[in-house]
Amino acid sequence: MAFSNRPHPERSRRTHSASPIFRYPRVTLSNSLVDLVDPVALAGELIRLPSVTPHDEGAIALLAGTLERLGFTCHRLVFSEAGTADIVNLYARLGAGGRNFCFAGHTDVVPTGDAASWTVAPFAGSVVDGMLCGRGAADMKGAIACFAAAASRFLAARGPDTRKASRSTARAKCSTG
Repeated sequence: MAFSNRPHPERSRRTHSASPIFRYPRVTLSNSLVDLVDPVALAGELIRLPSVTPHDEGAIALLAGTLERLGFTCHRLVFSEAGTADIVNLYARLGAGGRNFCFAGHTDVVPTGDAASWTVAPFAGSVVDGMLCGRGAADMKGAIACFAAAASRFLAARGPDTRKASRSTARAKCSTG
């Protein structure tokens, strides 16, 4: 899976922001502002974090910070088992309604193997010929970035009081079986 680095035609005017993840203009909703998440920028930032199982390397913190800025309440859950490294999970929730929509994914990646065999450095998060390249671009860091971007656009269109809950979960350990 690859993501285009071309600007969205309706959002071609970019504003400067402290974070490259929130590069689109702020959208005003009633009395609040919502930052739109740039999925390519967020995916690139996630890819640049070498979160090879079981190490997180900051991927959960980056995702939590992005979702908290959108109004999600984030909880880090640590799972431990004797003889294995701790695994950090993220549970992020927006709203408190009973019914919800859930995004689930993982921020870890498998080892790169021989890095010399890669045409682009596996953790560069580079856009090459309009495609985002790097470990996790297709599974699953790119998809997680799209989750966050979709949530930001949903909030821009519907407002923070959605009357229903939305939640996002991410785990740092990829299932192997």
